[in-house]
Amino acid sequence: MCAYVKLIDEKIMDHSMHKKALFKNSSKYRAFALLMSLAILLSGCAIRRSHVQGLSRSSAGYCVKGVWYYPQNFYDYDDTGLASWYGPGFHDHAKAQGEKYDQYAMTAAHKTLPLPTIVKVTNVENGKSIVVLVDDRGPYKNKRILDLSASAAKELGTYNRGVAKVRVQSLCKESNALSIYLKHYNKGKFNRTWEDIYRQEIGCRPGYRQLTVVSKKVHRSNLEEINKSKNAQAVASLIGRKKNR
Repeated sequence: MCAYVKLIDEKIMDHSMHKKALFKNSSKYRAFALLMSLAILLSGCAIRRSHVQGLSRSSAGYCVKGVWYYPQNFYDYDDTGLASWYGPGFHDHAKAQGEKYDQYAMTAAHKTLPLPTIVKVTNVENGKSIVVLVDDRGPYKNKRILDLSASAAKELGTYNRGVAKVRVQSLCKESNALSIYLKHYNKGKFNRTWEDIYRQEIGCRPGYRQLTVVSKKVHRSNLEEINKSKNAQAVASLIGRKKNR
């Protein structure tokens, strides 16, 4: 009788252990399934990008000084690096998207962002931010990631330094809205620039970021005087060097 009872106890214990093992395995399975589902969800979020839906200029790969660059077909971008500015030597010259460069506009150049792209640029040193239109290609030296117009550099506080560390973040909603508008835009007799179109048609919409407005201290006439002064200093320095030879 004792042996029979002992046998029953062993069977009950084996059954209990089996149930515990099943529960433990099922818990591991559920945890594994949950982790896999989360991984799939996160990977789906990682590849979900804001692709260009409208006009995009200078979108083909191009080569500068033996280096190939391939413009992206989506707006998502967030990077920190060096930014410079370009001014008098490029003023009124053709940009990559076809318009003439205006150093007094709120624009910038980037090697691979879609043209146009609206970006927020933050001066890492002083925390000041501006919103500009990327509508040109460059810069191509010293690992710089952005070339600002003279006015944009002045507003950001990087004009005098020439090169400064910045954070560049694309504004996807604003960028796509402008590209879609430009795709269906008929210039007719009104030849507006992309900057004018954005300010008048997109930036004024509720919930959309407007391009930074040029302040009085960075007005065109003030920058012209600064450029003249710099040119005069350069000429005086050159004459001085020639006299001392």
